[in-house]
Amino acid sequence: MNRFVVNIALIPYRIALIEQKKGLNERRIIKTLNRKGWSVIFYQPQQILHEEHKYVNRIVALTEEQTPRSL
Repeated sequence: MNRFVVNIALIPYRIALIEQKKGLNERRIIKTLNRKGWSVIFYQPQQILHEEHKYVNRIVALTEEQTPRSL
């Protein structure tokens, strides 16, 4: 069975950050996690170090669209 690794999860907001890798089936991951109510952000490690504001802005935009869920 094909599995994938979620590197960071903001559980109350159901946001998963996943490292972008060669051969990763992003469409399948998005479809799988969306069915479970999660949003997905793919990132590249070097890019996140230099452009962290982009990722923070995407996370903020997603959190503003929804209310946090209790644990």
